[in-house]
Amino acid sequence: MTPYRAFVLCSFRYKVFASSFPALHEQYPQALRSLREQLITKLETAVKDEAEKMYSDHGIVPLLNQLEELSKQKRPGVTAWRPTGDVEEDLRAHTYPLKLKQRDRLKKIAEALTEENKQLRTAVEARRHKFHNTQQAVEDNIARVNQAYDACQNLPLQKLIDFVKKECM
Repeated sequence: MTPYRAFVLCSFRYKVFASSFPALHEQYPQALRSLREQLITKLETAVKDEAEKMYSDHGIVPLLNQLEELSKQKRPGVTAWRPTGDVEEDLRAHTYPLKLKQRDRLKKIAEALTEENKQLRTAVEARRHKFHNTQQAVEDNIARVNQAYDACQNLPLQKLIDFVKKECM
């Protein structure tokens, strides 16, 4: 009980105490610190006295000693809450089914992700193939336009104009 009591009393911080009395904190910070220390001391004494009184009035110490003796005794035919008595082994037996469920769940997630990756890979390959075909078609069209341009460059312009006038008129 002593470590717990010390923990509770240590959590009674000056900052919190000072926020409850801001005017006193501003004018007399040292007096407020002293007051807090006195309060903690008196509170610790009061809690200790009250605990000792409760122990003596209700006979708690002998009861705790009796409980310790009973827990040390082994009774035939009565199983303890730890069947083997080994904490690690019993804990392993308790957590094993949970770990199996978690493993199965993770396997399902991994399978779903693998399937999704396979589908994405297939879709990417199809789009790459389509892109390659489109790129090839564009390059072919550019080559035809360049051929037509080169052919037009080799024709004499005047002959072409005469030919068009003759044929169209």
